[in-house]
Amino acid sequence: MFEETLRHESVHALLSPSWEPLANARMWIYQNSAVWRYSEEAIAESYATGSVAKGLAFPIGGYVTPARLAAEATGIAAAGYLTFHAWQGK
Repeated sequence: MFEETLRHESVHALLSPSWEPLANARMWIYQNSAVWRYSEEAIAESYATGSVAKGLAFPIGGYVTPARLAAEATGIAAAGYLTFHAWQGK
């Protein structure tokens, strides 16, 4: 268990910049974005356990709610779609 926790936390350490303004921005994103938090926790848990399935399931419920994750992901997809089509002139 200790080794798994250490591996999980090492991913967070890798993603945490030492320069304070960047570290503050990263923490703000982690606290305010369900997609970012889900992604970071899923990557960390996948690395820790060696299982992508466990990693993908881990953040749901404890770190993010399915509804918040779906709403934010839908908004990101819609913004990307609209931006792409505006750029294409359609």
